[in-house]
Amino acid sequence: MTVIWTALPTVLLGLLLCFAGQRVARIGLALLGAVIGYLLGQAGYQAVAEAIPGFPVLWQWIFAVAGLLVVGGLAYAFYMVGVLVLMGSLGWQLGWWFGGVVEFDSLWTTIMAVAVAVLAVVAGLVLNVPRLLLVLATALAGAFLIVASTPVLLMPYAQTAWMTWLNSNATLVEVGLVVLGGLVQFGVGGKGNLRASYQ
Repeated sequence: MTVIWTALPTVLLGLLLCFAGQRVARIGLALLGAVIGYLLGQAGYQAVAEAIPGFPVLWQWIFAVAGLLVVGGLAYAFYMVGVLVLMGSLGWQLGWWFGGVVEFDSLWTTIMAVAVAVLAVVAGLVLNVPRLLLVLATALAGAFLIVASTPVLLMPYAQTAWMTWLNSNATLVEVGLVVLGGLVQFGVGGKGNLRASYQ
């Protein structure tokens, strides 16, 4: 049950980013940074635990919370970290998607994801993440979080026909959410670019 409810904040963040990302860019990126920091903290603990057998489990939460606070706080405070969080996560996702389409193995898919993430961050810094790119990036990031977390949140219904359909058509649902979220964001207006959200 704990695992199920931990997915709820991620789904809510996905909805916020997908449908209101440009309006609340700074807060949204801080929350996205917190999620990324949490995952990095978990990964850091796993690496240490594998190197040091018997490493206390309590440190798993210390690592995770520290990552959450540090990355989330930096993403809120500094524009460049916000760009890194938004465009880096977008590039990473696109790189993994492309690697899967061309059927790369896990190593080359990871290399592809890192390369696309770096290019996306550079493009974001050079272009100041204009409104069009900001809307598309937040809609895509939000859609990914929604689609990835909803099956966990609704795990008790995993055997139902509609959940089976959702799992089988995750990419289609994600594309639909990106289009719908983009239309909603363009309809409500917003600032000219991401940098304006930090001023």
